[in-house]
Amino acid sequence: MGSRDQASAADAIADPAADESYSYSPLPGDRHAIRLVQIVRDATRTRGFSISLQTVVLDDGPPFCALSYTWNSPLMLGLDDNEGHEDDEPPAMSQICCNGKNLSVNTTALEFLDRAFADGLFLADDGGEGMLAPPPALFRFHPAQTTAVTGTVPRHVWIDAICINQDDYSERSRQVGIMAQIYQRSLMTIVWLGGEAPHPDALWLVENFIPAFLRLVRAKGLQYLLLKDPDCEDVELVRYFGADACLRWRRDRHLFLQYFARRRWFSRGWVVQEASLKALENIHDVVALSGPVMMSWESLSEFPKPLVEINWLRTIHHRLPATAAAAPPSKGNMSRVTRMIELKDDIQAASRGRPSRLLLERFCCATETERLYAMWYWAIFKMNYHMFTNKRDAVYGCLGLVSSIAQPNRNQNPLGALVDYSLPVAEVFTRVALAMLQNLPYPDVLNRAQDPGASDSEGPCLPSWVPRFDRPPATTCLFSLSHPVFDACQWRRQKTNCVRLAESNLLALRGLPISSVSSKGPELDKSPGDFECEWFLQMVDQYNGTYPGTEESAEQALVRSLHADQSSIIPGLVDRTSAFQVWWAKQISQRAVSLKEKMASGSDVPSVLEALGRLQQRINSLPLAALPGIHADGIENAQALEYAVADLDRHTRWMWQFRRFFVTADRRFGIGPRSLEPGDEIWLLEGGRTPFLLRRRHRDDGGGHYRLVGEVFVHGVMYGEVATPERLIQMKEATLE
Repeated sequence: MGSRDQASAADAIADPAADESYSYSPLPGDRHAIRLVQIVRDATRTRGFSISLQTVVLDDGPPFCALSYTWNSPLMLGLDDNEGHEDDEPPAMSQICCNGKNLSVNTTALEFLDRAFADGLFLADDGGEGMLAPPPALFRFHPAQTTAVTGTVPRHVWIDAICINQDDYSERSRQVGIMAQIYQRSLMTIVWLGGEAPHPDALWLVENFIPAFLRLVRAKGLQYLLLKDPDCEDVELVRYFGADACLRWRRDRHLFLQYFARRRWFSRGWVVQEASLKALENIHDVVALSGPVMMSWESLSEFPKPLVEINWLRTIHHRLPATAAAAPPSKGNMSRVTRMIELKDDIQAASRGRPSRLLLERFCCATETERLYAMWYWAIFKMNYHMFTNKRDAVYGCLGLVSSIAQPNRNQNPLGALVDYSLPVAEVFTRVALAMLQNLPYPDVLNRAQDPGASDSEGPCLPSWVPRFDRPPATTCLFSLSHPVFDACQWRRQKTNCVRLAESNLLALRGLPISSVSSKGPELDKSPGDFECEWFLQMVDQYNGTYPGTEESAEQALVRSLHADQSSIIPGLVDRTSAFQVWWAKQISQRAVSLKEKMASGSDVPSVLEALGRLQQRINSLPLAALPGIHADGIENAQALEYAVADLDRHTRWMWQFRRFFVTADRRFGIGPRSLEPGDEIWLLEGGRTPFLLRRRHRDDGGGHYRLVGEVFVHGVMYGEVATPERLIQMKEATLE
């Protein structure tokens, strides 16, 4: 039995009412009432303390801190990106005496209380020392934090697992609805990373190298570091950081990355808003504790984002096995924190009356309600890679953060009425999806809907039009792309709120069928040599060189379809047609090499020879020797073309992955869900940025019930080419199951 378990057992034995469990009294429902924890010195307890719970009104209560932590163990079992499955298990629980009775508390929260008691925090009495004793170091960690500026010493702490009756669904729902006010009214947020201190060399980086790095980014911008090597051997970087700091960074960074990767806190969902709500006002009012060590939240949270954006993290990760004795740590937590900071920045801009491009252009929000729902949808999207034990929290876990952009004179969270833990997960997701469809200018929520062809025995049974909010989509959503922004319907906010819920979760909305799937093509294989060029060659040969509705060649239209127009080719520096041709030739050559290897192994020699002949003929026909993209001014543009081709390859594998190529009945190219089938109908749904694939459920009766298969990219449709006024007035009602 460990020491904490022994203490819990001893507390239970020493308690004269050991058999009596603590029972929560209901919180007043008419005002924002919460409970706060205090630590009470108690020499009869093995731990030396018990706790008391006090009910207060949030607006009139005493100064308090809010705790952000994980209910399960602070440490992940491994360093894998997918680590965290054990969070589905109930957290380990221990007993503590609360108001004279036994209360079950998760061991991580109890570990924090042990630390707080040892540091003299949140004590109900001052031990007779009065105000002569200096304030605890936690409250003066940074000169700019509120407790240091005002000299206030909070004697209460808010800990969700203790302060909320977790067995009362109604109370949980109300408390989640005021989560923003709780964290904003607190004097500071304490991020508890567990009882284990970081390695001293990792801590040195947090306290010295990382702050200097962030100052450099603010002073010179990320562009300055783009061409610098992350080993920091560049003369300018050595001069700025110092030779010793650069050496310690190269030598010890794996210790910091492993520390970061092992902390479960960074992988959890609730913590995003818990830390961000206070950081929106003053980032120094968030302090991280790891064992006895205090760390700057600014250093821990702001450092990953530039590392990811300048690609240093990827480079460092590839180099770690050669320099670190341990296995290379996962990049997952770093990526999660990057998304968290991006979301916080979007929220901060909106709350200060400066809506980001995200709200103004992507969601086209004009009203406060639209801004709230757009930010809610975006927050769910950004937090998909964080983990929630309760699937409902995938939509509830960011409501407090989102509501912070509401008008300051609002005392209620306008989205809080949707919080209801008594509802089944499927009903929660359905209600949220419908609310978003009815309160956003565009039906972007449909772009996130689950592909009905994907099997998921563990997930909730949802209507086809309702997304699985609790997990990331299999591939990047087309609606979220910004280079360029699609606008298949050419919508200009004419939307009349005609989305409605019929019986049995049937969604009625307006749309226009524009074509159907004629034939389906291959999926993308991860191996470059398995790109089935011969299938595509046979297909484009049927077009006599020209794609319908444009002056493009069929091959150029094919390449644009495969990467969904997402290349970063710079106009004027590289000719797009040249880049397309070189990329296409590269795929054909790689496929030829792969087929030759198969032929050498004796695999189906006649068919392989036939395919090789077709590939060689096409390579010979491509005018690679006279590509206009390689200009006379030499190697720079040749390198630019090479970069453009690599960029095309990256975007193709990014966009086509987990999708299937198809050809429409009017001979257009597209990519869509893997489960698409010939006969599936392609629709423009009212306000949709992209076309959608619908599958008629009753093909023989001519009825109008469909299942939503998913969003699609159709070349020649994405920018409103077929959305003429004459066609749009023909929109009719469709019903989605």
